Amino acid sequence: VLHRHGYADYNLFDKLFFKYVRKVIYISNDVANYHLGRGEYSDKGVVIYNGIDLEKYSPISNARAFRQEMGFGLQQPVIGHVARLDWWKGHEVFIDAIAKVKKQKGDVHGIIVGGIAELHYHKSKKYYENLLTQVASLGLDDHIQFLGHRTDLPRLLATFDVIVHASSTPE
Repeated sequence: VLHRHGYADYNLFDKLFFKYVRKVIYISNDVANYHLGRGEYSDKGVVIYNGIDLEKYSPISNARAFRQEMGFGLQQPVIGHVARLDWWKGHEVFIDAIAKVKKQKGDVHGIIVGGIAELHYHKSKKYYENLLTQVASLGLDDHIQFLGHRTDLPRLLATFDVIVHASSTPE
């Protein structure tokens, strides 16, 4: 079984052993179409979306405590963006949007949750550095925080008033 969750093409090793793969699991139709368009056999493939334990995401009462930990007021709008730090995930769009909201509405806080992408680490690290420069150039140092990779997403999501998905490429 092969699990395809991105757009990377096969290397020589993958190509040699693909004939032994019985099933290919794609995380989305777009990922499946990408690879089927490059010659993977459709009779081997199936789309299975990543599962989510919905019980973990029921309303959580400690959102208030998290806001206090972060220094946010209970009425201060908190806008979140959850995605690994990778060029196509749209962090720069999110940062620009926070700048516009701040200009129109005043006190707002943006939280970016996600670590540097392991694949192409150096490219992703440079992307992160560019995001920090963008935040500084827009005067948002006190309005946007990068929290890195987190394991307490249900708690964070309960804290956000708005969640932004800004990817520039489908997954």
